Amino acid sequence: MSSILKLVRSGIVFFALSLSMLYLSSTFAAEFTTRYTGNGLGSNFVYSVVVSGSNIYAGTASGLSISRNGGASFTNYPVGWIVDVKVVGTYVYAATHSDGLAISKDGGYSFTNKNMPGLSPGYNYLYSVYASGTTVYVTASRTFKSTNNGDSFSEFMAVPGYTLSASDITIAGSKIYCGTFTYGVFIGCDPRATSTGTGSSHVHRIRVSATTGFVYAATAGGLSISKNGGFTFVNKTTANGLGANEVYGLYVDGSKIYAGTHGGGFSVSTDGGETFTIRKSVAQGLGGDTVHGIYISNGVIYLATSNGLSFGPVPTK
Repeated sequence: MSSILKLVRSGIVFFALSLSMLYLSSTFAAEFTTRYTGNGLGSNFVYSVVVSGSNIYAGTASGLSISRNGGASFTNYPVGWIVDVKVVGTYVYAATHSDGLAISKDGGYSFTNKNMPGLSPGYNYLYSVYASGTTVYVTASRTFKSTNNGDSFSEFMAVPGYTLSASDITIAGSKIYCGTFTYGVFIGCDPRATSTGTGSSHVHRIRVSATTGFVYAATAGGLSISKNGGFTFVNKTTANGLGANEVYGLYVDGSKIYAGTHGGGFSVSTDGGETFTIRKSVAQGLGGDTVHGIYISNGVIYLATSNGLSFGPVPTK
């Protein structure tokens, strides 16, 4: 006993205990950091996130919040209730719930809200935005397209005479796909060319793998996967490892699929979506278990949740 007391007094045991406590702390530490309104977010309800360079753009229920210091703090721009964000160079496009498309040409320091033609001011309810080069698509009760960085828009119809109402739109090479609220997926955004096999006809987001060409639809009833260009889908649910069946956020990186769910955190597949073997929730430090948006940049995963913006290393187990 006396020898132990001598060791304690000398600080050796204290040092050993400190190392042990540090090890235990790092072992059981939360895997994610979450930012809230106290860190500058416009709202803790975060619906979308995108990263460009060193900037993080978080679309919240009370504005677009931008971090220019790696997520340490955010500055909020009250341009509306943001449902989707895209960044191309210095152009920032934020689709709002009722105030049209907020456009910045200077990286997000100043914005102008643009109403879509034919939609009443104050009732410009947008669902998503897609941007590549100078081309911008916006989905709403109708779909709109700009070829001049959003300076002007006209109604987009993949088939003349067929009004297109889409929940989301994505382009992969020469192929274009539209997700809808009531008809599943439109191949070529053609309302006459509907897909079969989706978990629900209500599609939140649609993405295409750049390496496999597989089409992924985040639906109200699961994550649906097509291996034949969107003609037919196979649906994946909690039986395949998803945290919950309704899928909101979706990020596709080759054969790695990241699915944000309603109430079940997010799930990761490393085999193209066949099985989801990694699941993360508030138990691992997420701000909220409903994940609306996902983005990955430089080994960091960013998650737009129902209670803050969470981020951390891309999970591997």
